[in-house]
Amino acid sequence: MNSSRVPKSYESLYDKYASIIYGNICKVVDDKRSADKIFREIFPEMIRKKIIERGKPVNIAILLRFIYSFTSARISKNNTAQKDSEQKMSVIKLACSDCSSLQQAAQRLGIANHEAAKNLYYEFAAFKNQASAV
Repeated sequence: MNSSRVPKSYESLYDKYASIIYGNICKVVDDKRSADKIFREIFPEMIRKKIIERGKPVNIAILLRFIYSFTSARISKNNTAQKDSEQKMSVIKLACSDCSSLQQAAQRLGIANHEAAKNLYYEFAAFKNQASAV
């Protein structure tokens, strides 16, 4: 994940969203080199498609859906090794579902409330904090 290729005018977007984009790519892709390559491709595409724009709030659910679909397409195209998608993608599915509570997330993911509290609490809070900050 290197900001040296990011145009100066987009550095603030890179600083704000690079870690969430790259982190979610890494939840799907099994090796760092492939994740880096996908990240280099996805960031300019998100700007081109206006998923992230300077001075405008980002819809986290749309952002995460795009990350997942773009990454999945690159995995298929390049025969890249993929992590156990059901387990690793649960947080993206959670965030994309626009759940407002862990109980709602547990229900949508088909897991027990205590399991959601144990396994998703910090990531759920991080996504909700990110969403409310924009």
